[in-house]
Amino acid sequence: MFLNYIIKYTKERTCFNCSYLANYSEILIKFLRYNIGSTCNKNLMSKSQLAEKNAKKSHSPELEKLLLENDRIEKENKNLRDEISRMNKKNEDLTKQLTITRTKFYEDFDKLQEQLKLNEKQLLDGSKKCLAQQKKYSEEIRKLKQENESLNKHQQNEKLSGFEKIKILDSENKLLKLENESLKAQNEDNNQKTLKYKMKLKHAVKIVNELNNLVTHYHNKPEINCGTTQTNNAYLHISDKPLDCSQCRDTLNAESLLLSDIFFKTKSFGDGEIELFSIKSKSKY
Repeated sequence: MFLNYIIKYTKERTCFNCSYLANYSEILIKFLRYNIGSTCNKNLMSKSQLAEKNAKKSHSPELEKLLLENDRIEKENKNLRDEISRMNKKNEDLTKQLTITRTKFYEDFDKLQEQLKLNEKQLLDGSKKCLAQQKKYSEEIRKLKQENESLNKHQQNEKLSGFEKIKILDSENKLLKLENESLKAQNEDNNQKTLKYKMKLKHAVKIVNELNNLVTHYHNKPEINCGTTQTNNAYLHISDKPLDCSQCRDTLNAESLLLSDIFFKTKSFGDGEIELFSIKSKSKY
């Protein structure tokens, strides 16, 4: 009964402790078994001693075998005792190491709990900051959406105003085209009038040059009395002073003159002046 209790106890301890303790329990069981066997052998030793004495007397071979077996068992018991002492020492070392490891484990566990609490606090603070940042971002997104909507409306209004401006510009362009066409027609009419005017001007210049030649021709005569030649409602004044012939050949340029410059402005010949076609109104009455 006692041996079975020890076996049960050692099995329970092996479930709790490490593998070394399990080996220790097995060795202890072996030791107890051999110890019990040794006690039995000791009880038998008295008998065996008697048998040995009798064997010495009788010199029996069976008795010698028993003696050899007894020596072997004693050696095994000694080895087992040594191993048990070694295992006890090892068990003490393991117990100390287990105590140190357990203490360190508890210290590490406390540190981990403190770190866990600190991490939880940091996590709560981070979540609060994250919520505040999220609210800020949501507010910015809302403002940006409103700005985007206002910009879209403004862009649509700009498009509509642009379309209206384009329509106005198209209408103005059409009007300008019509005005341009009318100006082109007017320009062609003016060109035709200018051509006719130039033709008339050339004809008038030709007449003036012929008159100039006549004046030069009559002026080259030796004596010309100063007088007045009367035409129909006009007077031609001729000076009696001699004129330089080089100043008489004043040929007119038709391209740079107007009819008013030819017919209604005085023209100088030397020291005198000739008023061509200058009309002086003279009453007959």
